Amino acid sequence: MKENRIRNYYFDEEIEKSTWSNCVFVFDTSALLNFYYYSQQTKLHLFDKVFPFLKGRLWIPNHVEFEYLKNRKETLKKPIREKYGTILDEFAQLNSNISKVKNQLENIKNKTKKKLSHPYVNHIIFESFDSTLDDLSKELILLNTDFNKEIDLRKAEISNTADNDDVKLAIDNFFEVGKAYDFDRMMEISAQGEFRYRNKIAPGFEDYNSKDGIQRYGDLIVWKQIIDYASHTSKPIVLITDDVKQDWCHVEKKGGETRIIRPKEELVQEFTDSTKTHFWMYTLGQFITNLEKYNSLKIEEGILAEIEELTNSSLLRYDAIYYSGNPSNPSNQSCLRFFEDGKVINVSLMGNLNKPGTLTNVQKWFNSGYRTNGQYSIVDNQIEFTILSDYGSVYYKGIIEKDILRLDVNSHTTNHQSTKIYKALSLAESSEIFD
Repeated sequence: MKENRIRNYYFDEEIEKSTWSNCVFVFDTSALLNFYYYSQQTKLHLFDKVFPFLKGRLWIPNHVEFEYLKNRKETLKKPIREKYGTILDEFAQLNSNISKVKNQLENIKNKTKKKLSHPYVNHIIFESFDSTLDDLSKELILLNTDFNKEIDLRKAEISNTADNDDVKLAIDNFFEVGKAYDFDRMMEISAQGEFRYRNKIAPGFEDYNSKDGIQRYGDLIVWKQIIDYASHTSKPIVLITDDVKQDWCHVEKKGGETRIIRPKEELVQEFTDSTKTHFWMYTLGQFITNLEKYNSLKIEEGILAEIEELTNSSLLRYDAIYYSGNPSNPSNQSCLRFFEDGKVINVSLMGNLNKPGTLTNVQKWFNSGYRTNGQYSIVDNQIEFTILSDYGSVYYKGIIEKDILRLDVNSHTTNHQSTKIYKALSLAESSEIFD
């Protein structure tokens, strides 16, 4: 047996080092759009040091440019809505919790104030705590003011990007853009994509059910443009992506870290047969790590941690409620909320969903750590968890497809089995369903 024949599929250090010496780095749409989520410090480091260092070796397919421009304006607003909206809600809970403590303490005092009947306690024991609680309330008011000022500053930074888009400027300055395909060529690729996607042949088959028209074959169009470019230039290609999916690569999610192990074998073979050169993939975090390793370019402390944090949170939406059901049929509604510490909470809804305040109650249940919960685990794009409640347990297993969860549900209490589709809804979108 010739073990050398599978060497390209695993990319040992010798091949990796050789590839880094003359490859072209191709960024996909997810990697470009994620720049809008980074702090100003991280963006400046990438745009002022990393990109100039690699100028002439940065390229994007024409279809990536199209997808980036199509999604750019909406993405500009997302950090405000997804990141700061959630943290403001959490901070507001501090005020609510202090009020709850005060009210509960007053209730205890009222029940224990009569000397001649039980229960009775001497209220002098409350004086020190009352004073501390008053001081804490005053400090919280001051903190609330300072906290909101800081949030307003960060929002202003993001809003300013819309008028002075440093991300778009950096892309224009440092990236070359490939040639566009005409409509006939995209139709040819779509016809091929129909066969590939039915047979789960990479890349992009996970988009088949979530997109329409030619756009469901967008990943395949990008892939063909990468192959055409590599064939023309005879350059190895390293693809940088933060949309880490099983229809492109083998993935490992361990200890909160998401890593690309290697591209799908059919992609490596197709690329090598077509171009006679090498193809590999990294997340942006893996790319930055290897940039230090093979090019001795020093990356500022904290930059890599911020990049990896964004990559690692990209499979699940932590800013959203996953909803399954039909608002017009109140008999079978279900919501899931996932948290970065591995916790998942389930809320089942019955009755009239058009009743005002339903969303508010759902959010309260999620925020309070509702007792119907469990711990989830993710391997590649597959997720599984068991929800425990007072009535028994329900086992969920399925796949993550961007904002969609497709889950097989098995109730150990009733022995009922079903398949459910959950759609991720931001809190703003959820209000349209629930309120």
